[in-house]
Amino acid sequence: MSDDQGISERRPFRSRITARTRAEAIELYNSGLSALDVAEQLGVGKSTVLKILKHEGVTVRPRGKRIT
Repeated sequence: MSDDQGISERRPFRSRITARTRAEAIELYNSGLSALDVAEQLGVGKSTVLKILKHEGVTVRPRGKRIT
């Protein structure tokens, strides 16, 4: 597809997750926030947070459980 057809071939902007963001995600999750809450706070997707946690070997809590 070319631009003369009115369709752009540009990819959407994707930022890289930094080591600092990874560390923050783990810290926030371990402090008791849900993966969704962590994602909203960091401005990333919930699946991204879950992938970070899994990659770093963090045990993911069952859905709906929070540490109080």
